[in-house]
Amino acid sequence: MAQPTISADSETLFANTPSDTVTTNVHYESPWSISVWRRFVGKGWIKEDLISGAASAAEAAEREKKGTLTTPPLTPGQVIEYAIFPQGVDPNGLPPDTKRFDDTVTIFALLKDSNVDLIASHPDAGSQTGGTFRFRLVATTGPTFCVMQVGQTEPAKFQNSQYFIMDDAERVLSSGPGNLHSLEAEPLVPGTTYFELTRLSDTKGNWQFINEKFDTKLRKVKLEFRKFVVHDDGDFDTLSIQNDGEAKIWFQIYQDKKKIWEETWGEGDISDEQNENEVFVNLAKDIDPERFDGNDRRIGIGVEGKEYDCDAIFFCSTENSGIQPKYPSKDRIAWIDFPTGRGKEVVNPPAADTNLTAQARPNPDDGSLHFTVHIREVVEYV
Repeated sequence: MAQPTISADSETLFANTPSDTVTTNVHYESPWSISVWRRFVGKGWIKEDLISGAASAAEAAEREKKGTLTTPPLTPGQVIEYAIFPQGVDPNGLPPDTKRFDDTVTIFALLKDSNVDLIASHPDAGSQTGGTFRFRLVATTGPTFCVMQVGQTEPAKFQNSQYFIMDDAERVLSSGPGNLHSLEAEPLVPGTTYFELTRLSDTKGNWQFINEKFDTKLRKVKLEFRKFVVHDDGDFDTLSIQNDGEAKIWFQIYQDKKKIWEETWGEGDISDEQNENEVFVNLAKDIDPERFDGNDRRIGIGVEGKEYDCDAIFFCSTENSGIQPKYPSKDRIAWIDFPTGRGKEVVNPPAADTNLTAQARPNPDDGSLHFTVHIREVVEYV
């Protein structure tokens, strides 16, 4: 279902002198009736009159769903925010940390020319790049706003001036007003070239850019198939006799929608009896670091098993796989969710531990073999 949206012709406006004013148009659209509010950052919200001058009730109803507004005249240094709220909601009465709006747009008025150095020294200032994130900490000489954009297209100079734009940024973050800004763009794609465009601006309309090109680190993965635990060995028990099964197990790794590795265990005896149902295999695969280059570099796990002696007549097998319970058992490949972000992306459990399970469930039409594979996953970025 379509959601309410609000946007501006330009989110950054430039004035020639400190006394000049600038404006832009703001467009809103919604499938249902909404309220539009505006505020200068740090001030209270003011509700926009969307229906004044409407020639009919039908036109008034339409204006509550779609229309165009013009900002008040803005002088350099002013920052104005427009937001869509459900009808009947007054944002001035809501707690500051409440997720209040359906959509929002922030507009900055700046000086066309700026030669002021806004960046101050700080022992921890600078950038940090991982495989899935870009972090920036910047200190300023006074209260400033900070907008950080990260994308794969190089920023361009705007109208032959000294400031830049990035029209297709993948991540846009903002902070302020304040003297210390901490921003992190994630998730990013490992082994990929990005550009960071960070703009600082003060209450007088002065501004300063940080424009850097960077490469995210390469992802390195190791999967260790440690053991499998048998829940049902696929053999029929008769009277008081416990029959063990004979099975063959396939361990598989997929990448870029292709099988890149497979090892087998068996054909050997398996049992679902307590204290006999764990089988240690100790198979491992290192997936070397590589650039993604726009390809699908997800990694998936597949486990399959076939039981060979259900009885004298039937051949029993199961070919289901999946990391449970997130993935349905009917999927043959369970794609791994890799954590992203600073302090989160590296996965390195203790050497004796396993942190993934892949479960092969019975095929209802072809036997009852059922087992779970325990895997140790290690993720590094180099």
